[in-house]
Amino acid sequence: MKPMLHFGLGGAAILGLSFMAANLATDGSLLAAVGSFGNSVRETCTGLVTAEHPGITSEQLSLEGVAINDTKGDDYLVRLSGDAYCGSAGCIHELCVNANGEAMLVPFGYAAKNIGILSTTGSNNYRDVELNGEMTLSFDGNRYNPIERAVETDYLE
Repeated sequence: MKPMLHFGLGGAAILGLSFMAANLATDGSLLAAVGSFGNSVRETCTGLVTAEHPGITSEQLSLEGVAINDTKGDDYLVRLSGDAYCGSAGCIHELCVNANGEAMLVPFGYAAKNIGILSTTGSNNYRDVELNGEMTLSFDGNRYNPIERAVETDYLE
């Protein structure tokens, strides 16, 4: 397998800190890595997702450019594929955002067949996300959580 990230000694130290942050951030806080050393936000996002999901290969990742936050940078919806990451609900997705040039993996990890980024609603400067047209998730400042929608019900008489 080819290495995904090329870096010098300083890059190795930062990458080590990124892996440490990924291992320490089990409380749902944002994971962050500095997108420097010539790596694009896309490359850094790929590295963050592979650190979060050990054993995944680059062939099992699909990155789609989307607009998640208000920085108007390169944000990515990352779809994981393969038997370990897909089931009857769909495949696991991750969100990676560009926050002022710094790639950040937003705790997400939801499985879905279809994901929509809602352009008209959001919170904490992040757009809401819709899963399979059935569930809406809103960002609380640390992670995406399901929100209740008002449902109109017609009762039969």
